[in-house]
Amino acid sequence: ASVSTQSTGELLLAIAVSHGVSDMSTVFVQCYDKTLRAHHNVMSRSVYTVASKAIPYREDMLRALGHDGMVNTDTAVLMDLKSYADAIDTVAKIHSNIVH
Repeated sequence: ASVSTQSTGELLLAIAVSHGVSDMSTVFVQCYDKTLRAHHNVMSRSVYTVASKAIPYREDMLRALGHDGMVNTDTAVLMDLKSYADAIDTVAKIHSNIVH
């Protein structure tokens, strides 16, 4: 799988399973450290560190990802995130099989 699809899928899953964690910047930084950090130079890492401080709290993020009239916004958004993460994983596996 490519690094970008791996990191995106991992990030979406981390958001989906981060129950009880309100500060999402920690989740984003952990995902970044596991996936993309090794591929970035010092300047890119610094930019990401600064940008991660602007990441909203989990509740605010889920509310923003929902839409007006959505019932059980948090649950619906989390289900969507899980679906997207699964789809990204499938695409990454297909891509990996084609490339290799």
